[in-house]
Order: sequence, then structure tokens, then C-alpha cells
Amino acid sequence: MADFIARLIEHVTVVISTPLKWVPEDAPEEMKRQVVSEITSEVHAELHALAESRLFHERVKAWSIAYSHRGTGSTRERARDIEAIYEQAAPIPGEMADPRASEFVASVLKVAQAAVERKGGMFE
Repeated sequence: MADFIARLIEHVTVVISTPLKWVPEDAPEEMKRQVVSEITSEVHAELHALAESRLFHERVKAWSIAYSHRGTGSTRERARDIEAIYEQAAPIPGEMADPRASEFVASVLKVAQAAVERKGGMFE
């Protein structure tokens, strides 16, 4: 889960740290870095909660099934089941429209938007 969250926060940080505009426009660089850091910290904490919910709480039964495999070939079956869990919980958007991926991206954006707005910013 740590790697999953690390990749998410990397991408969200790029969006947060490169806003379309700053108000005031001549804000000092130190202030900009501080605001980005505060927002990123909030997003990081909330993404942990989102990931925990999507990967574990919503899929307890699937994890139990994945780790119930025994005997010859169980490693491959377990790996296949775990990959399916990740694909369902955090689908990677691709070229084709995918409602699950769109819903996941919307969840991540909602987290980022809420953090920006709590710090007095606007997310468009």
C-alpha cells in the first residue's frame, strides 16, 4: 500500500505544485513552497484513508480468498487474485473509457480539491 500511495502522491503533487495561477501573483517562492507542502501533507493523509478503504475495507473477502489458496500453483493463483484486487480498487486510466478508472480518478481529485480549498485555494 505504501508504494501505491507514494505513486499517487507523486502525481497529485505535480498538479498541486503547478497551479494555473497564484493569488497574489507575486507571492514569494517560500510562501508557495509552504502552501504546497501543507496541501500535500493533507492530501497524503487523506489518500492513506482512501487507499485503506478501497484496498482493504471494501475487499476483505477478496483478500481472504486470495490468501486461502494452498498447494501446487497457489502462488500464481494468489498473485492473480491480488492483481485483480488492485485492478478493481485502483484501476489505471487508459486510452479506453473505463467507469471504474474514472470513479477512482474522481475520488483522488476530490481529495486534492478538498485539501486545496481548506487552505484557501481554488481548484478548477
